Amino acid sequence: MVQILGYPHQIPHKSTLLLMTPLPKPELLMRIRLLLPHRQYPDTQLPPSTQPSLTAVWFSSTYPPKLEKEQCLTMEPPKLEKLKNWTVQSYKYTKQLVGEKMGHSTRTYDKDLEDRIKEIKIVREQYNNMFKESTALYTRFDAMVVSQRNMRNQFQSLIAHAPELQDQLQANATTMSILEKNGEGLLAAIKSFNDSLNTLVNYTIQDTLLTVRNYENARIEYDAYRNDIEALKHQPQSEANANKLIE
Repeated sequence: MVQILGYPHQIPHKSTLLLMTPLPKPELLMRIRLLLPHRQYPDTQLPPSTQPSLTAVWFSSTYPPKLEKEQCLTMEPPKLEKLKNWTVQSYKYTKQLVGEKMGHSTRTYDKDLEDRIKEIKIVREQYNNMFKESTALYTRFDAMVVSQRNMRNQFQSLIAHAPELQDQLQANATTMSILEKNGEGLLAAIKSFNDSLNTLVNYTIQDTLLTVRNYENARIEYDAYRNDIEALKHQPQSEANANKLIE
């Protein structure tokens, strides 16, 4: 027997005692009873003591209580229902998609909408190719402007070493400086053009294609349920088929 805060109780072999902060005696008794719900204590008061009380917490292999198998199976039914619905929808979606590829299932077809979607994809491909070429043009033209800047510096450095060619070298340096200045302006224009193309191709048209993809997924799911309903309508009338049709 071990005395815990003035109350006799036998401690199991694998238990652990943790000493917490001092608490008043009535609250201490309430804490011990709440932490040990599987033990029954008589309604007695703790013996008076002039020393501060310490809260003793008892942990054992039976706390918290183990859940029964039936309790585990019935936990959180909304999540199980969501998992069931997701599994059924995924199966129907895959079945409809494979059926369309194999030619076994019918699909909803809107000719005007399908033509517009094809046109958007073609336009997006063309703009994407233009963006790639424009990016390559900017890279090459930027390298040419750098070369013109280096040529200007070389002409200016040769003036001091070849005074007899000063006029020709200065004219060439001036020409390279003009080409460099005009090239920088053209580079700025190409960069602005590339930024606009990037926004159009990778954001505007991409968002449109994302909407098209969501529409296609919804269309496949709709066709899957539509084909199931049509198949059930052609089956013999029975209570099971009626329940499936309602579902």
